[in-house]
Amino acid sequence: MEHTVRRARDTDLRGVQRALANSWRVRYDGVIDETMLREQTADLDEFYPRERFADKFDDDRLACFVVISAGDVARICTVNWAPDNTHEFVPGGAAQLRSLYLDPAYWRQGIGTTLYEAGVDWLLCWLGNESVLG
Repeated sequence: MEHTVRRARDTDLRGVQRALANSWRVRYDGVIDETMLREQTADLDEFYPRERFADKFDDDRLACFVVISAGDVARICTVNWAPDNTHEFVPGGAAQLRSLYLDPAYWRQGIGTTLYEAGVDWLLCWLGNESVLG
């Protein structure tokens, strides 16, 4: 099956919400209480609000990628740079692969590796333009 990796667009919201929720439902089954997991992911707009997704387009030190497969968003990946975008445990000057979620319908097809590599490539290109690398 062919797939395309690209930066996320505002129009990807519904597919991103679905991929995230499906991933959570399968991956966190048995980890998070079943009732709570079902309730958390039932309403996609509450689970992953438009505002949260829109924030990913307002910062040039953050990149959100999707994999489109058969016309659907199969996976989402977010890479971040700078202290205000990374977790506290990330050392100064470091970057973070912040999230990587794949809809279970697309597991074991090599899509995760492709998306991971796109995120790392973006970071390397971005960092190559930064003066901190000398």
